[in-house]
Amino acid sequence: PGAVDRLRGCRDEDPEVIRIAAVDPANPYGALLDWPGLRVEGTIRRVAGATVILVGGVPALYVDKGGRTVRCFAVDDEILLRGVDGLKPEKGDRKAILIQKIDGEEARYADVADVFRQAGFVDVYQGLEFEQL
Repeated sequence: PGAVDRLRGCRDEDPEVIRIAAVDPANPYGALLDWPGLRVEGTIRRVAGATVILVGGVPALYVDKGGRTVRCFAVDDEILLRGVDGLKPEKGDRKAILIQKIDGEEARYADVADVFRQAGFVDVYQGLEFEQL
């Protein structure tokens, strides 16, 4: 009985950010649905260890199984920023995140690097890094 109200609630101004394995059966993209367009041409595959960041059910980022390469889907910068926030470690997780390539370019020089910086990533020698304090 409450399903309609819950579905209407999904249309909030603050869409939910979900980090999901690319091969998870709950991820319909690449299996039931085609991957949406990327900012830069290329292909995306469902492989073990890869992660997809969904913002309001729409793919924003694809992170390869090594966690060092990110592909950005063709979404506006606000959704992309929310997706980048979804990359950051959970509170209490002391692991730093290092992104070396974004859309095939060195991370520091990628077209969307400023969105990552806005989310708290900083330039380091190897790319863009976010370190939980």
